[in-house]
Amino acid sequence: MITFALQKFHIMAEKERYDTERMIMRAQYAMSLIEDSWRGGNLSDMEREDFKSQIAELLQGMTTLLDSNTRLGQELADAKKDLDAARDDLSKAHKKIGVLESEIKPLGIASWSNPKGGYFVSLFVMNGCAHRVHQLCKEAGVVMTGAGATYPYKKDPNDSNLRIAPSFPPLDELEKAMRVLCVCIKLAAAEKLINNCFVN
Repeated sequence: MITFALQKFHIMAEKERYDTERMIMRAQYAMSLIEDSWRGGNLSDMEREDFKSQIAELLQGMTTLLDSNTRLGQELADAKKDLDAARDDLSKAHKKIGVLESEIKPLGIASWSNPKGGYFVSLFVMNGCAHRVHQLCKEAGVVMTGAGATYPYKKDPNDSNLRIAPSFPPLDELEKAMRVLCVCIKLAAAEKLINNCFVN
């Protein structure tokens, strides 16, 4: 939605620039005709009226453009306000995933990206655990994007990647979901380590 709004305002701004340049070119052309006619001393009454009409039209066009630019400026200001609000909400959402720092980082069983303004966080759990973490979260009522979704054909060779979308749920639900995710990461890692012990 934000991207569409920016594209819309960019197109509007380009149109206003084009219309303004067109009006200026018409004005320059009309003034050159008047100057040439005055120099030749052959400006008829009909030509005078025609030039007056053209100048009046140009003045009206410039007034319309100025009004349009004023509206465009207000719309851009409103868009900036909406974008600032969205950025603030996104910042709050990303702070909610800070629970990973306290619950998971000390254990060394996962790593994740820290996007600078992006929507998604890439989470890397222990190799072979992504699908298990996803399954445990689903059983606990937390819906996530499928494991390996960021890879071509959703085939993660290490089965370790999950994508978190912190901007999607309400903040209170996000906090609860992150705590559930942390428990699932720990459980999947514990199962993996125990299985490795028996295999070895």
